[in-house]
This record gives sequence, structure tokens and C-alpha cells, in this order.
Amino acid sequence: RDIGVTGVQTCALPILDEGSNVTLKCMVVSNLPAHNFTWVKNDRVVKKYTEAGRYSNLSLFNITARNEGSYICVAKSGDIKGKCQIKIHVNGE
Repeated sequence: RDIGVTGVQTCALPILDEGSNVTLKCMVVSNLPAHNFTWVKNDRVVKKYTEAGRYSNLSLFNITARNEGSYICVAKSGDIKGKCQIKIHVNGE
């Protein structure tokens, strides 16, 4: 079974300006709360925590081209998991 997960990028712009801040949000949409959230970029864990809930945020500050790419939020409850992918693009100066 899978946990239904959706991702929301809070910034309304599809391309973010270099130096700006952004918060990526991951939300479990099924009735089963997650007990573990992990944010991954390029196969590297950038944030992980164990706490029952339905939401996880990843805040990025003073972004540069190095922050550009796909961020994957993995929500897990026991053997059940779900994931979503959020892509950000950075406009350099």
C-alpha cells in the first residue's frame, strides 16, 4: 500500500530569483499519518525527521543555482510509503 502524498511549492513563480527564499511543502493526503519524512536531492538526504504528522516543510534560504533541481519528499509509516517530487528553477543574475 502507498500513502497518498502531494507537494506544494509556496512560491507562485515557476522560476525563482537567485538570493530569494522558498519553502517546499509536502502533505500526506491519505487518512494514514506519516511517522517519518525524508527530503532527498540528487540521492542525498537533505532533511530527515521522525514525528507523526501530515506535513513536512523544507526551507531554502538565499538560493543559488546550486539549489536548482528536483527535491523528493518521502513520507513513510511502517512499511507503507509515498513520495512527491518538487522541481525548482533558479534565475541567475
